[in-house]
Amino acid sequence: MVEIDELGELYETFRQGFADIIEDFNNGVGALGIDEIESIVKKCNFYQKIREYLEERDWKVVSEDFGIEVKKDNKVQGIPILDNPENTLRFPNWSRILEGLEDLEEHL
Repeated sequence: MVEIDELGELYETFRQGFADIIEDFNNGVGALGIDEIESIVKKCNFYQKIREYLEERDWKVVSEDFGIEVKKDNKVQGIPILDNPENTLRFPNWSRILEGLEDLEEHL
């Protein structure tokens, strides 16, 4: 079973691994477009472990892009993986992701 502590460690690896790609994209010099980056992000270990964490707790994934939106009973919650304001990409603070995950835990 995936635990929140494990996700925190994976998040740091995710940030380090994608930092150059995101910086290049935001500076307009990247070889990858937004759709290609989204596809790569969805395949990364951090993203997959977040999905696994949610599914293990019986949350149904209802939407995916640079975040994962899940539903259980009548509650819908979004977990950001990357923010996409004004055609740029930004890493959300781990505390924001953690807050979303903890909110879901309270609903179990």
